[in-house]
Amino acid sequence: PEIPADAPFKGHKVMYVDARAIALDEIKRDIPNTTMLGAMAGAGLCTLKSVQEAVKEAFGKNGEINAKSAGRGHDELKTN
Repeated sequence: PEIPADAPFKGHKVMYVDARAIALDEIKRDIPNTTMLGAMAGAGLCTLKSVQEAVKEAFGKNGEINAKSAGRGHDELKTN
């Protein structure tokens, strides 16, 4: 994505991930929340391990799928 010249965050590192596409691919629903948690780990705000453990605990039987989605959010994070 192109960052507009007048963007208020110009000069800062901008990171992005196609969380919607990952969520649709992994959990088969347009719910990118866990993918974005993984992206936050990729940005250094927490560890991927802590995100995946919390997601597995919170989502029960769907925990593994959501943890995988978080992992992809982490791994596919890009910097502009």
